[in-house]
Amino acid sequence: VSWSMGHGRLGREFLKTAVAFVAGGLAMAGWGTGSPSHAFIVQHSGMLGAATTTPAASTTTPAATTTTTPAAAARASRKIFFDIGSNRGDVLRIFFEKHAPADSNAGGWRFGEENYNPSDFLVYGFEANPEHWRGLVELVARYSETALIVPLAVWNTSFQSMKLSIDDDTNGNSHNHWGASLLNRWGNKAVNTMTIDFASILSQLTTENDTVYMKFNIEGAEYHVLKSLKEKGLLCRIRVGWFYFHPRFTGPSGPVVSHNEVKTWLEDCRTEIRLFAVH
Repeated sequence: VSWSMGHGRLGREFLKTAVAFVAGGLAMAGWGTGSPSHAFIVQHSGMLGAATTTPAASTTTPAATTTTTPAAAARASRKIFFDIGSNRGDVLRIFFEKHAPADSNAGGWRFGEENYNPSDFLVYGFEANPEHWRGLVELVARYSETALIVPLAVWNTSFQSMKLSIDDDTNGNSHNHWGASLLNRWGNKAVNTMTIDFASILSQLTTENDTVYMKFNIEGAEYHVLKSLKEKGLLCRIRVGWFYFHPRFTGPSGPVVSHNEVKTWLEDCRTEIRLFAVH
C-alpha cells in the first residue's frame, strides 16, 4: 500500500499502536472478547490498515514490518487530525470531501484551509455511541487508509465503565441522535460505554513536533478532558482547534473549569482557535 507524504509504514505503525492500546486496555478492564467495543475493533481494524485479532496478539508489533525505529518515529513530524465526538461523521465528511453534505448536522463547520490534502493526515475519530460505529468505519475507509475510529468515550481516565446517555428526544431523533453524553441525561436511552484517557492517547500518539488539529464536541466532557490535558502539560500540543462547550450538560456541580479559562490557556499555548462555541 502506498500512502502519500511518506506516511506509509509509519502511519501503519501508529494505527497499530492505537489499536493495541485500546484493545489491550479493554482486556485488562474485563471488556475482552465478546464486549461491544472489542468486537468492533477486531472486526474493523483490518480494513483500516491496523490489523489485530485479539487483545493479547495486538500488543505485539510484528517483526520487520518497518525500518523506522521508535526514536525515529517519535521525531517524525506529521499532520494529525483528532475528531473528538465524531457522531455520525459529518465533520469527517467535510474534512475529506471539502464541503458539507446537504443533510449535515455540522454544516457550519469548516477546516479552514483551502489547499490541504486529506491524505496527508493521520486521522483519529472518537465516538462512544455504537449506533454510529459502522457508518463511521465505512466513511473513513472510503477516503483514507491512515484513519482509525476508536469506539470509546473520551474522558480523563481510561477503561472506566460509564453510562452514555443518548439524545432521544424529538430534536435528537430528528438529527440522528446527534447528542451523547457521559454527564447529561436525555430521556431513558443509555448504553454502557468504556472511557479512554485522552491525555494518554495524545502523549503516546503525538510529539511536540507534530501539527495536531483537534475538534472537541463531547457534550460536557470537554471541560474534564481539557483540564486534564492542561494539568499533564499536553494542552499545547494542540496547534489548531475547534471547541464546542456545553456548560448546561455538566451536571449539578457545573463545569470543573470555565470555558473562558480554557480559552486563556489555549491563547497562552498560541493555539490557533478556528471555532470557539458555547451552547
